Amino acid sequence: MKIEDLLAKGYFPKELPPPFNTVDFASKYGQLKPSLAGCITKEPTRCIDFSVAKVGLVRKTIKIPNPVHQTRLCEIIVENWEQIESIYKLSKFSFSRPKLKGDRASNIGKFKNFMRRVFLESYPYSYELKTDISKYYPSIYTHSIPWAIHGKNLSKTTKGKSDLLGDKLDTSVRNTMYGQTVGIPMGPDTSHIISEIIGCKIDEEIANKFPSLRGCRYVDDMYFFFHSEAEAEDALLKLQQTLKVYELQINADKTIIRQIPRGIEADWVIQLRSFEFRDTEFKQNNDIISFFSLAFDLAIKLPKDFVLTYAVERVKRLVLLSDANFALLETMLLKTIIAEPSTIKEVFRIFYSHKSKVRVSKLETVLSSFIEYHCQRRNEYELSWALWIARSFEIVIPAEIVAVLSKIDDPINGLLILHLLNLKLINHADLDLTRFLEKLNVEYLTDENWIFTYEISLKKWIGNEFSYIDKNPYFKQLRKAKVSFYNEDSQIEVIDFLKKQIVEPDQGVEYGS
Repeated sequence: MKIEDLLAKGYFPKELPPPFNTVDFASKYGQLKPSLAGCITKEPTRCIDFSVAKVGLVRKTIKIPNPVHQTRLCEIIVENWEQIESIYKLSKFSFSRPKLKGDRASNIGKFKNFMRRVFLESYPYSYELKTDISKYYPSIYTHSIPWAIHGKNLSKTTKGKSDLLGDKLDTSVRNTMYGQTVGIPMGPDTSHIISEIIGCKIDEEIANKFPSLRGCRYVDDMYFFFHSEAEAEDALLKLQQTLKVYELQINADKTIIRQIPRGIEADWVIQLRSFEFRDTEFKQNNDIISFFSLAFDLAIKLPKDFVLTYAVERVKRLVLLSDANFALLETMLLKTIIAEPSTIKEVFRIFYSHKSKVRVSKLETVLSSFIEYHCQRRNEYELSWALWIARSFEIVIPAEIVAVLSKIDDPINGLLILHLLNLKLINHADLDLTRFLEKLNVEYLTDENWIFTYEISLKKWIGNEFSYIDKNPYFKQLRKAKVSFYNEDSQIEVIDFLKKQIVEPDQGVEYGS
């Protein structure tokens, strides 16, 4: 594990639009570390909260920690990586141990591969216990981190005066969460690393109670297999007792004991995956209509499933046989983001990969009403991607929509709005800057506005005098090195149409939810 990887690829959540990244910070961190070391205070900082759509009306809140304490947490993990890995090896059930390769610093195995493992592991048994932990990340008690690493008794006797790894992690996580002892931030890879420490220790304790137990765990999703229903009920009771030690609870709504074998793929997945698009222009046109008719009908019948998310993945590498067929696909995808807003990121990827063919006037019409709708409801994920689409296709925001944007409080969309203002995609006379200007103060560098308050001092989008940055030693050093967390030139990765298309049902997994 390298600190550069954990900062560059494991800091900001993957749900953010492309300009929000930490590549610049990670590349300069080595040279900045000596000067930053003396600037880290004991005062905790607040995370940025960012509301993300899951499916239907369900949402989750991801968090972006302040770099003041997030960097220290990363350093502790890197310095003690060998000890952390030794804890992971204690589990015989985990399918979610961090892998140090891929597009994240701490990658996790694919859920579809996990489900196949579940299916294969269960073959000699007649019953399956399926469960997960209720609100895993938000309910983790930070003091349970040292309990998992060092044992509860030792941790309690050394609390507050120990240099043990568990205590360091406990303190650092709490510092990123404004001192809270309940919950770790959903979003950064550091939280997956920490949650897996607790998960592997729980696995070890369950295995000690049931030496012959077979099962699989993926973050907090657990499957165990038995020869009788009574055995499964006994194991569930023991699991509940073990979780209670760590002040965790099972999710009763997702807990079930059932007979096996059973299929591992839903009927709707099989239907959408087996749909064939034919190879002539006229037939492909008809197939696009038929495919989305099927997908929309299934989504209405199954509102809790990621039907439209999967449908978008299914057409992502579809080679369009004419401009007319792309125009039809464009219409279907615009209908999709209206019906299921969580698909907007991947729909944008398709549009940007076919940028020259996109009818901007049609996109502009949908985008204006989409921005207004989600702005009024404070749906930050949908709004941020809609604003980034406007920037990417150089769409001017109408005055009546700008009036609504003037009321935005969240720092992510605040930056995007001022970026559009700077690009003249928002008329300066239409935007009320009152809410934005009031955050240009040193006190906001340690709360949930830190990225907005810092970046505006760097970009100078609404003025040139921002001496308040120098009042915070940590951010003063970042500004001196011109570290930016908002890269205006970053863009979404376009689709490689030459890459073989393999569509699998790997949607809907929410780590720590």
